[in-house]
Amino acid sequence: MPGKLRQLVAVVPRGGGPRWEALAPGLKTRHQSRITHLTEREVDLDDPDAVRDTLRDAADYVHWAGADAVLIVTGDRRIGSRTFSDRRVVEAACAIGAPLLTLAGPVPTPIDRLAWRSSPIPGVVESAITEILRGELERADRHRLDRIAAAMVQGRPDDDATADAPF
Repeated sequence: MPGKLRQLVAVVPRGGGPRWEALAPGLKTRHQSRITHLTEREVDLDDPDAVRDTLRDAADYVHWAGADAVLIVTGDRRIGSRTFSDRRVVEAACAIGAPLLTLAGPVPTPIDRLAWRSSPIPGVVESAITEILRGELERADRHRLDRIAAAMVQGRPDDDATADAPF
């Protein structure tokens, strides 16, 4: 389970899909509220090479930008589970370096089996994301955050022009 969910990479079907369209509004609301930064990577789910390359990009994003989890929409596809059963795609998913969540289809794929959480029901995936955020909130040191906020407000007099000076 991810300890926090400040950045989420979502690998989604190009042009949308019914499962993604059901889950996306909640994720986009959190993004707009600056709770979780959502990075969407659209890909043709019928093209294993494109999916593999997108998963490699997600791994780079995890490594360089510190994404906390990767969501893969494996269920919005027309041709069954062939793409997400491709050996190269599975290897790319294994190399992501962050917990996986999948919004699966009716038939689980190897990618769905690798995931920390996988469900064909958008509400279940939404609940898993809420669980992560709730855990993060419970672990927050509210007293420390309040002291930091108070120190920042009190530590800068309004009439002192040098209060922001870097020297």
